[in-house]
Amino acid sequence: QDADYLYENLQGALPAISLVNSVALGTAFANDRAADLVFAQQVLGLGREGDVLFASVREGKTGSRAFLDDRAGLALAKLALYDATLDRAFLDAAARHAGIAVREYFDPDHGGFFFSGTENETLPFRFKEAADNALPSGNAIMSDVLTRLAVLAPDAVSAEVADKQFAYMKQQAALEPAAHTSFLLALSDREQPPTRVVAVGAEDRTAIPLYVPLGTNVILLNEQTVEYPLRNGRQTFYICRGFACLPPTNDLNRERFRTC
Repeated sequence: QDADYLYENLQGALPAISLVNSVALGTAFANDRAADLVFAQQVLGLGREGDVLFASVREGKTGSRAFLDDRAGLALAKLALYDATLDRAFLDAAARHAGIAVREYFDPDHGGFFFSGTENETLPFRFKEAADNALPSGNAIMSDVLTRLAVLAPDAVSAEVADKQFAYMKQQAALEPAAHTSFLLALSDREQPPTRVVAVGAEDRTAIPLYVPLGTNVILLNEQTVEYPLRNGRQTFYICRGFACLPPTNDLNRERFRTC
């Protein structure tokens, strides 16, 4: 009898979850961390490679696939996790999401990213949103992501894509600079790159994020190169800004950043 009851009432199921129903989690994360990354944080914790991100589900039917802002937010969240942990898996994930964004949303003819991608519902007109609203625009976030990946993972996205993206966004920002502040921050980092630390050697790196200032790009090299040789046969750090680096050191501490 119990078996018949279960057979008649239970339905087939898929492992799916709504990102808007976690009200307590969303509120806490928005208050303590970043409101614009509420959904990205949940996808980061729950998502697995091969999953599909939909923008909405209604009456049992999935809505459109993720839009540019969703994909850009995920890439940025992965980069933030790489900054905090220096786990290469997060950097690879950021590069993967950026690659999907380029493939599905980028306009190769005129630059800029469309709000809807090639996997979304076919529309008679695809628009690009460059200006910020309450949150940074997807195009501004992608500008930031491309700038950071050019330093941390140069092979992830072609320089041509980045050049076209910034050319497009510069034109938009020139019309109304105050509405494109997030992009202008990315442009500043592109034109005047922040401090970068090159860590050479495969020793323990867990303490590095404790010493580097916020916004520093950390590049990890397992083996020495001609440009970045080991010093004294030990793990070596190069603290650089622009095209100049301080003398290499085997000890990383906050004092060294005051002269860079």
